[in-house]
Amino acid sequence: MCAKNVCGRMKKSLKTIDVSFDKETSMIKPKELIEWLGAESLTLTDRRRFNLMLLNAWPDIAEDKIHEIPKASLRGSHKDNEWVDETVNRLMDIKPRVEIEHKGRRFLQLFHILELTETEIDDENQWRGILRYSFSRPFRNVMKNSTQYAQLKKEVIYQMPSKYALALYEIVAKRVNLNKTSEIVDVQTFRAWLGVGDGRLEKFYNFNAKAIKPALAAVNALAVEFECDVEPVKRGQKVVGVQLSWKKKDVAAKAATLKEVSGSKVGRAARISRTVEHIAAPARALAKYGLTTADLEKLREEFGALDFEGTLREHFAGFIRSQSQDPESIPNYALRFGGWLRGKHSPLK
Repeated sequence: MCAKNVCGRMKKSLKTIDVSFDKETSMIKPKELIEWLGAESLTLTDRRRFNLMLLNAWPDIAEDKIHEIPKASLRGSHKDNEWVDETVNRLMDIKPRVEIEHKGRRFLQLFHILELTETEIDDENQWRGILRYSFSRPFRNVMKNSTQYAQLKKEVIYQMPSKYALALYEIVAKRVNLNKTSEIVDVQTFRAWLGVGDGRLEKFYNFNAKAIKPALAAVNALAVEFECDVEPVKRGQKVVGVQLSWKKKDVAAKAATLKEVSGSKVGRAARISRTVEHIAAPARALAKYGLTTADLEKLREEFGALDFEGTLREHFAGFIRSQSQDPESIPNYALRFGGWLRGKHSPLK
């Protein structure tokens, strides 16, 4: 039987901001920023950059201070800072809802994440520049009081091919060390956690085929420590929830995953699912523009896990319209799209 003061220390919850980790290879992400609602507008690239901003601010993330980070570290494969600015704008716009406890009662708190952002103006070299940012007081309070978290591998974060896969990786990483191995979540909540916006994939069949299954395939292939599954929960004929289950990988499975993560990305999309089904889904979405499954696979091999649908929707179509052309009827679409990507991104070496 332990001494009273020792037992007291053991029972006290460890704050998330006090957890030790290796910033070179991993990061800590509080539960409240994993199981949040209202962040569906953030793209895969936005979510990666936000993770970098969190890591950069750690362990002072709960402090009332301005953090600085070079824009170059947020650009990724992009060649200019405009893309970083767009991410910052979306982070400034969203007002996520997170669950908090107050005096034994649960609340959904709504707040802005960022209070202030300042971007350095460098007319001589657009590649340079510093982003200065501070978090809002409600956000800092949530960080200060958080006691649950996921420890994420930075290498795996960058490997995830979609925002759905990255979200699922974070959701399971937060749970893998619990004393349970499954959890039932209602469909609407799970949609929000994965980042599926209103009006998209409304039927469960489509949600499962285009978001859940591709995300599962990616997480199981690239998450080194664990694997997971998602099964529908029905009430009568209606799907009302999903059962999320997880388990730690054995030594052989970990070795296979490490080989995949550290190996070439060429052909990974097909290896992950054993087919090219989840590549065909976005290709169908782009088919009206003349981009085939084969075209998309070639782009993935050249550029890796870029958000091609988001890139097309937000940037390339606008570029084409700026030249007084219709994106749906331009000739040699794949050639034009690939050339435009090479001008904006650095291909995989």
